Amino acid sequence: MVDTTDNSSRIALARDNLTAKLGELRRREAHVRAVLSPVRYLANPWLHVGIAAVVGYRLGRPDPIAGSVETAPARRETVIDAIVRASLVAIAQALARRAMVRIVDEL
Repeated sequence: MVDTTDNSSRIALARDNLTAKLGELRRREAHVRAVLSPVRYLANPWLHVGIAAVVGYRLGRPDPIAGSVETAPARRETVIDAIVRASLVAIAQALARRAMVRIVDEL
């Protein structure tokens, strides 16, 4: 004769073990996704400041083709000018991001 309580308890124990292992796999998957996600690195505010500094510096430099056509001598750009321009770009980016978040939240 087969003991049904023994089989049902073994099945319940196997199901509990499987659930625990599946939970651990899901936890590990979430951890790997969080660590490897590029969005996590793009959310770094220092990266935004650096990108804004590079863009501001690049936008402020005269174009080599346009610079050769100009008759007036081009003004030399200082580090302070580049920092101010980069700060303005970062501020404009933050304001645009906040405006987009508000627009999306209203939908």
